[in-house]
Amino acid sequence: MKKRNHSTNERGFQLLELLLVVALVGLLGSLAIGGLREARSRHRLHAGASAFLAFVTETRVQAMTFNSPLRVVFETNRYALIPADGLPSNWRRLPLGVTFLAGPSGPLTFFPRGNAAPAGSFIISSETGAFRIVVSPGGRVRMERKGDPPASTAGAEK
Repeated sequence: MKKRNHSTNERGFQLLELLLVVALVGLLGSLAIGGLREARSRHRLHAGASAFLAFVTETRVQAMTFNSPLRVVFETNRYALIPADGLPSNWRRLPLGVTFLAGPSGPLTFFPRGNAAPAGSFIISSETGAFRIVVSPGGRVRMERKGDPPASTAGAEK
C-alpha cells in the first residue's frame, strides 16, 4: 500500500475554529430575534392605537351623519359601538399583547353636533410603550405617544 504524503500546505478547519464560528452565528441570531420581537410588539401597539383612533373618529362622523347619539364602550382588550337601541354590537379586539390601561368613566358618547362626553383620554399600552387617544369636549380626537409633551400653541399667538 502506498501511503499518502500530507504536505504542510494542506489546510482545513480545525474543530475549535468551526465551533467558534457556530457560536458567533448563534449569538448574532439570538440578538436579531430579540430585536424582531420588540419591533413586532411596537408595531402591534401602533396598529391597535391607530385602529381605535379610526373607530372613534368614524363613530363621531356617524353620530353627525345620522343625527343620533352614539356611544363607544371598551373593556380590557376590546371595544364596541352602542347604537341608539342600546346594545353593543360588533366587538373589535386589540392586537395580542395590547390592552386598554385607562379610559373615561362610562361610555364615550358622541352627539349629533359632534361634541363628546365625557371628554378624556384612553391609554392603550403594551410591553414596549403606550399611546394616548385624547377626546376633547368639542369631539376632536387625536393620538399621541404617552410621555410626549402635549401639543403647545405658544407659537400661534402672534
